[in-house]
Amino acid sequence: MLLQDQGKLSVSDTLDKYYPDYAEGKKLSLHNLLSMRSGIPELTEENSDVVKEDATEEENVASIKKWLFSQPLMFEPDSEFVYTNTNFLLLADIVEQVSGKKYVDFLRENFFEPLGMTHTGFIIELGSSPSWAQGNIYKQVDTQPGLTKGAGDLISNAADVTAWINALSSGKVISAEAYKAMTTDYSPEEHYGYGLYLQLDGGVGHYGAIQIYSAFDYVNTDKKQTLVVLSNSVYPPSIAGLAADFLTDLNA
Repeated sequence: MLLQDQGKLSVSDTLDKYYPDYAEGKKLSLHNLLSMRSGIPELTEENSDVVKEDATEEENVASIKKWLFSQPLMFEPDSEFVYTNTNFLLLADIVEQVSGKKYVDFLRENFFEPLGMTHTGFIIELGSSPSWAQGNIYKQVDTQPGLTKGAGDLISNAADVTAWINALSSGKVISAEAYKAMTTDYSPEEHYGYGLYLQLDGGVGHYGAIQIYSAFDYVNTDKKQTLVVLSNSVYPPSIAGLAADFLTDLNA
């Protein structure tokens, strides 16, 4: 959205602009990727050998793209909603193409540093940090380079996430028009915009879990409410349940 604000791309761009050899590229737009309505398949346990533990991030991302571009779409673009992390892996790759910077550096220079998010970074940078919370159940997390690029490779804390979501929703990092596009309901069956679920007690937010961690963020600009919940467990009481309780208390 920032690159669109800067006139460097458009969400209506089709993927053949960035991947000329991709057979389905003319059918798919950045809008389809952002709204999870692309039909692009997800990596699963059956095809997890696409990613190698001893490969570099660049090698793994290249392997994932090669596999993705050889697969048929699950459905016609924009006909359904299916949450697929590979949508955001491609978006991160496109950010690199357009900006000429590594995704890590692009986010740091445009968002983390200007917002004072000093406790936010990437797994490849912070994976060995002693301040990284260990899992409640399992102590280690799989950090295969490239596997979660653009879709789950960030490490942060509650203060930084709060700073981020407040800045995003108040026009400090992207235009009001761009934020409106992010919070438009493109999937009435799921109430999903661009990377945000909508109609959550009048606000917007997102739940996520990866291996031994889970998180939830929420902002309601009308009520001036922000909620961030992080956990080093994916087991009950779940973050989703805790968040629902907090929201109920907030709006009681």
